[in-house]
Amino acid sequence: MPDWLTLAVAFLTFMGLIITVQAVDRYAAGRFGYRPFALPNLAFMLIPHGLLAAWLITWWSTGQPAAAAVVATPAAARWAPAVLGTAMAIGLFLILWRRTSAWIALFAVPVMAAGASVLLVSGLFGELARAGAGRDR
Repeated sequence: MPDWLTLAVAFLTFMGLIITVQAVDRYAAGRFGYRPFALPNLAFMLIPHGLLAAWLITWWSTGQPAAAAVVATPAAARWAPAVLGTAMAIGLFLILWRRTSAWIALFAVPVMAAGASVLLVSGLFGELARAGAGRDR
């Protein structure tokens, strides 16, 4: 596959995901009165997102999972980031499930864990656009 086609497919996939996130967020706001992709939720998910990114980068650069990359550290210290990230993701899943539905929570939490940094910037621009939408100049 040519590089330009790979780039085009990746960009269209990315934009499709952003549009899907915005559609799910609008649906949940209209149906349940709660936005799962609100800025506080996205900011909270930056922690599991960072832990996941660190784990993947370590695995990619060393060829082994992050927990096994540092042999000198105790086992509890090696697994602490994974446990913390998982606990935070489960906590947000339970919050979203309680306030919306299980299907929305099942979609939102993995998407936020994988792309919280990009979604936070997208959500911030969306909030700024909505804030200025009602003004006459």
